[in-house]
Formats: sequence, structure tokens, C-alpha cells
Amino acid sequence: MIRILLLLTTLLIVSNSVMGDEGERHRIDHERVRILKEAGKIIPLEKILQIARSEKQGRVLDVELEEENGRYVYEIEMLTDQGEVWEVEIDAQSGELVEMEKEH
Repeated sequence: MIRILLLLTTLLIVSNSVMGDEGERHRIDHERVRILKEAGKIIPLEKILQIARSEKQGRVLDVELEEENGRYVYEIEMLTDQGEVWEVEIDAQSGELVEMEKEH
């Protein structure tokens, strides 16, 4: 457990030190997602997809986990039955809807 916390702390320090301009988003790799999930820092993807589908019905096309200003956000692209593509952003820690917009 201590090892995981040390690794997580190291990853956060490294990621913060390489962040560029404020507001810049950084994609999270699979290993870091696993560590964040095991540490209870983010909600499992299955739960996030349930939340996204409750906001917008459709087929999931793409999912990304990004970090912006220390906040983890899932971006889910969904295709509706009407052929529209929507991006649903959900806070990875709280599960709250951040933003939802139709792609053009």
C-alpha cells in the first residue's frame, strides 16, 4: 500500500512538473489509470459509462481520461440513434456531469 502511494505521489509530482499552460489537458496512460482507480482517486469506468448513458443515450465511440488543473475528467464520445455525436465530460472522482456538447 505504501509503495502504491509513493508511486502515485511520484506520478503526480512528475505530471505537475511537465504541465504547460494553465488549462492544458493531459491524457492519462493505462498504467496510471489503474493506479488512480486502485487508490480510489477515480471512479471505475463501468460506473462512469452508466452515468454517461443516463445523460445521453447512444453507443460509446471513444473514452479518454484527462487531467486538467489537477482534476481528472472522463471524455466520452457517444453516437445517438439520430446519427449525432455528443461529447459527455464527467468528473472522474465525483461522477458529476462537467459538460455535454454536440460535436459538429
